[in-house]
Amino acid sequence: MVLFNQVYCIDYNGWISGASTAPPPKQVDFSSQTIPELIYTRASSDRVAAVFDAEKVSLTFAKVVTEMEALAAGLLSTGLAPGDRILICGSNHSQ
Repeated sequence: MVLFNQVYCIDYNGWISGASTAPPPKQVDFSSQTIPELIYTRASSDRVAAVFDAEKVSLTFAKVVTEMEALAAGLLSTGLAPGDRILICGSNHSQ
């Protein structure tokens, strides 16, 4: 995971950039899975998934799943259906 000021990064590979000279254990094929699928495969993990440097907050994969499902439920309650496309714009923060 690479940390930047006020930017979050999701570490799908479980490897902290610069922390080791060893290569990442397994590269993720982003073309074969959606972001939710990638997160669900790591949902039971208490590993840190996202870091919000400006807030000094980090989220585990399990917490990201909880937040992701709450957002999905809210979007579905508006009448969106599977396959509909949306655009979400926002600043980088943990909320």
